Amino acid sequence: MATMTVRQAPIPSSSTSSAPSPPRKKRANSRQQAWHDGADKHQGGKASKKGRAGGVKKDPPPLIRKVGLAAQIYGIQGVMGTVLWFQGWREWLYPPDGGPDIVKAYECRPGMGVRIFFPKSFDQTSPNTLPTIISIHGGGFCVGTSRDDDEWNRRVADTQGMLVISLPYSKAPRAPFPAGLNDLEALYLAVLADESLPIDRTSSPSKSRRGGRSRGLKGRVALAGFDAGANLAMALSQLPAVRSSLSAAAPSAVVSICGILDLARPVEAKMTGRPYKQGLSYPRSGTMDMLANTYSAYTWSYVPYGQDLRDPCLSPAFAGWDVDDGGEAQQGDGALPPHVCLVGAELDMLAHESWRMACRLVQEGGIRRGDGRRARWRVPDPDAGGDKAQSVCGREQLGAVKGALEMEDLSVSAREDEDGLGARKRFGFEVTWPDGGEEEGDGDGSVRWILVPDVMHGFDRTLWRAGGEETVRDAELKTVAYVDALGKWLRDTGLTLTSTVDLLAPGVSMPRLGFGIYRVQPSETVDAVLAALEAGYRHIDSAQLYNNEAELGQAIRKSGVARKDVFLTTKIRYPGLNKAKTWKKVVDSVRKVSGAEVSTGKKRKRIEDEEVAEKKGDAGEEYVDLFLVHTPYGGPNAKKERKEMWLALERALEEGKAKAIGVSNYKVEHLEEMREYAKVWPPHVNQIQLNPWTQQREVDAYCQKHGIVVQAFSPLARGDRWDEPIVLEIADKYGKSPAQVLIRYALQKGWVPLPKSEKPARMKANAEVFDFEIDGVDMERLDGLDGKKMGYFEDGRLEK
Repeated sequence: MATMTVRQAPIPSSSTSSAPSPPRKKRANSRQQAWHDGADKHQGGKASKKGRAGGVKKDPPPLIRKVGLAAQIYGIQGVMGTVLWFQGWREWLYPPDGGPDIVKAYECRPGMGVRIFFPKSFDQTSPNTLPTIISIHGGGFCVGTSRDDDEWNRRVADTQGMLVISLPYSKAPRAPFPAGLNDLEALYLAVLADESLPIDRTSSPSKSRRGGRSRGLKGRVALAGFDAGANLAMALSQLPAVRSSLSAAAPSAVVSICGILDLARPVEAKMTGRPYKQGLSYPRSGTMDMLANTYSAYTWSYVPYGQDLRDPCLSPAFAGWDVDDGGEAQQGDGALPPHVCLVGAELDMLAHESWRMACRLVQEGGIRRGDGRRARWRVPDPDAGGDKAQSVCGREQLGAVKGALEMEDLSVSAREDEDGLGARKRFGFEVTWPDGGEEEGDGDGSVRWILVPDVMHGFDRTLWRAGGEETVRDAELKTVAYVDALGKWLRDTGLTLTSTVDLLAPGVSMPRLGFGIYRVQPSETVDAVLAALEAGYRHIDSAQLYNNEAELGQAIRKSGVARKDVFLTTKIRYPGLNKAKTWKKVVDSVRKVSGAEVSTGKKRKRIEDEEVAEKKGDAGEEYVDLFLVHTPYGGPNAKKERKEMWLALERALEEGKAKAIGVSNYKVEHLEEMREYAKVWPPHVNQIQLNPWTQQREVDAYCQKHGIVVQAFSPLARGDRWDEPIVLEIADKYGKSPAQVLIRYALQKGWVPLPKSEKPARMKANAEVFDFEIDGVDMERLDGLDGKKMGYFEDGRLEK
């Protein structure tokens, strides 16, 4: 483990020595008002009529109470300080396994070490970037260090393939709110400005490969925190310097684990409003009382007198959206990142708090969205308790789950059930919504709530585990389960690992990993595409030659995935012998792929289900994202046919029936020939066969020189080369399958691979290729396999 100090230019801070200002005062809608009125009732006040005007202030306690709280908090700090001193001394003598790879100190906070964890499979000399989690430790704002979460941070780094950076902060009561938040803001911006770290920065400018790190996948930075650290993580995500669209630091997701989210709600209300009643023996039955007995001392030392307890930077439960006088949603100072995940422990008095916030975020669209629309799916009343709340999370009986965890997301079709939650899932729910449009600041949003059953507050840290071997093992297994669920959620939302590549067509980006449906029978296409979408693919490749375009369109309609969230490609195989017939072939493909026709045996019928289209927001839209000329080869009039097909695609581009156009199987001479007749040149894409045995280096280099994106069909070489010793050795080295190595190879070559499989398990495995990097030596070994396979036969017939 290395320790170093980094000097840098001062970074301006958006927070000050005084408390951050609350959101702008606007007229709240009825459900938002109910949330604040509920807090008023718990504070002993009256329901307000005009939102949170005036707020809820912290008043000084009686002198005796003040002395008691001070004695309690300083006593806790003394005991914990002694424990930490001995722990640090022991670690100095016997460095533990699983600690950070690097500890850095930055000039903005020279006395605070930032702990950095690289995935074990990551080459730190690589120019590649990683999805990044910035973690913040807990401790009630008053105790603890970032060392406390080393086990969790190491687990996430190694199992999820993410860079984890743990930030420290000053503790109350010597440094009350917002001092710790100021520390975190300064360190966050310093870390994001540190070019030596392989952070995948949001909105950072691209860099050449000759200087600095190459830009990786877009927007893969998230904040995460535990109990008090969760409060600080959500507060940090709201600060203007952090969330500004002009900043390279804007996180795309925030995660709360057993978070303290509402300091306006007194501990008595947290206890009585808790819907999950335990009937277990000590120590788990007493852990809630232990937290309750220290909670008041923690919050007393952290919150200054006169502070508005509903300030969203103090109580993130109040962060989100406000509504102006015209009823339109406006972004306030308390805007959260687009994706929010809240994890609660069932035997924790804070569990209900996380559920209430998740419900409110869904009800009010309390995520930065940009268009003011509300989520369509209704969720239960956040203030519900008892049986009503238990029916929501589907909890049947306590202690029923040991060493396992059911946290299935809602199926798409279930979201339209009566209460918006669909079939009862036992321990959580998720609601997502599409982006709000093309304006800057819009984007997908989601809320994920996870209830980890039958465990106490802080169960995922060794210090809090107790109760015998079975209880400890149970907590360990559930830590693994919820970390895996959290990692999947991050990959699917805020830290999505399917990056995009920009095409020459204005405003068009294509997912870097696609799914091909070549040789998939029409009768099997719908199921295959639905399975691919379920596995996370958002780029599907079809063609007229495959005879399954209509089934592809049907699958997209059936999936519930918005059309604009999927990138669909098709290809024209032969011209129609005249311009009119060629154009008709283009239009027919567009209608089929857009779902305007559905296969019913040999007949085709028009879809008239406008209700389905309206729900998906795509009513009346018929287009393909990418239309290609399938092959340059044909009969004696091949050159004329190529021209005729290309001019038809140019018309499709002009009329909006295709967002981008390109070619397939074109060699350099075919691309050069296009200059004679093409208005749109160079083509946006060239799809050719590419894998280690067929690298077509001349064509690839030509395309790269002219900005033509190269798609790779048959990246797996149809599986007939997987037993190649070099491939097997490399697969064993990285703990991956041969197929995953070949797909990763294609990605690192700059290609867009289109693997094919009809087995859901293999589809899913083929998509899990963004958590490792093939080093330079192994890439050269794979490069050396070139020359054993061609992309098409000598007579010009397509091999695929």
